[in-house]
Amino acid sequence: MRVVTLPVSCTVEYVADVRNEILEAFQQSSTVLLSVSQIERVDLAGIHLLYSAKREAVRRGHRLLLSGDVPEALGAALVTGGFCVQVPHGAPELEALLLEFAGKDAAQHDRIEQKT
Repeated sequence: MRVVTLPVSCTVEYVADVRNEILEAFQQSSTVLLSVSQIERVDLAGIHLLYSAKREAVRRGHRLLLSGDVPEALGAALVTGGFCVQVPHGAPELEALLLEFAGKDAAQHDRIEQKT
């Protein structure tokens, strides 16, 4: 298992570096643990990073696990962005949101593919 600690600023300026670290972790291990508890600032790019990491794990047949309490900034960004209706408090709740998103995304992709 590889552990990747998300940075204090999980914003557009920093997500490319974190993305590379996550991809490297997937090359080294089939299970990657993302620690979210250090996040103090997050924007849409940071949230997208979480969803992209989950999709990449599914694509590779790997596991992505989250650890830590969901910081206030991340919870608020998820609610404000419409990703959930109430703030997830811990990693299991956040993982459930990511799984739900991945499922909806895959279903939508399948519907689009069937139309074309």
